[in-house]
Amino acid sequence: MPQNLTGCNPSLNFSLLSALSTLYYLDRHEPLSFAIQYSETRKALGFGIGEFKKIYAAYVKQRGGK
Repeated sequence: MPQNLTGCNPSLNFSLLSALSTLYYLDRHEPLSFAIQYSETRKALGFGIGEFKKIYAAYVKQRGGK
């Protein structure tokens, strides 16, 4: 069963998944944009640095990335 990283808020779940998907694409195809967008996205979603890093790493692993 998949983990629910954001509790019960479906809107936040959708925003988080959408943001992670965008970051994943940028990470692979536009590294400079990724560096800028990663920080802005983390702040906009209200996550701490370490917390968001773990969430993004788990997303990349789920997608079969490095």
